[in-house]
Amino acid sequence: FDADFATKPHVARDLLECAESLRSQGYNVSVERWPLEVAKGIDDLLVAGHSPELLTGDAAVVFLASIDVVQ
Repeated sequence: FDADFATKPHVARDLLECAESLRSQGYNVSVERWPLEVAKGIDDLLVAGHSPELLTGDAAVVFLASIDVVQ
């Protein structure tokens, strides 16, 4: 998923549905995030020499719960 989940509700919904589905099946979900103004996709982020922030455990759950899908 690209960082544009912050500006595109359908991308945000897909991200949340994927995470919820994985969690309901017993998987631990981690999230990598980065500022949209730095790069849209992780491929562009890495090519530009940046690294994403890794959120795991409760931090990932809190972050996912904070996503607004009705932008």
